[in-house]
Amino acid sequence: ARFEPGDRDLFFGRDRLAEDALQLVLDHRFAVLHGTSGSGKSSLLRAGLLPRLDDLIRERDCGMELRLITPGARPAATHERLLDPAPDGPERFVVVDQFEEIFTLCRDRADRWRFVDRLLAARDPASRLRVVIAVGGSFLPRCAQHDGLAEALRCAALAVRPMTRV
Repeated sequence: ARFEPGDRDLFFGRDRLAEDALQLVLDHRFAVLHGTSGSGKSSLLRAGLLPRLDDLIRERDCGMELRLITPGARPAATHERLLDPAPDGPERFVVVDQFEEIFTLCRDRADRWRFVDRLLAARDPASRLRVVIAVGGSFLPRCAQHDGLAEALRCAALAVRPMTRV
């Protein structure tokens, strides 16, 4: 079972990786966490990164919204409104866990790539959206089929390796 944001006090041993993930998402408007199944990327995202982002938002009192989603079978149709923050509203940080669902659950290719394009729009400095995705390592070749995702994997990604005893 993965750790959730409420498990922050139980989640330990990955502080440096969580800090690296936080720095990555602060440095890039669109960032990728990737790792093999069982590496703990969802736990890192949910119990390591999300609480740190939430603390930072409260500290800075910037009014940014923080949302956690999974793509599901119709990601663009389901999350379209969430990916379009109001121009006069707060900036929105969207965290997408289980990003590989765009390949495993979404059968509509147009909806899949529309969702990806909407997420990648966060790279525009004028965007009111920031995005971090967590994706299984075995899906990286499929992600690389999209030029924007391939670029993000090259420039704004962090590999999450399984924990070791040391």
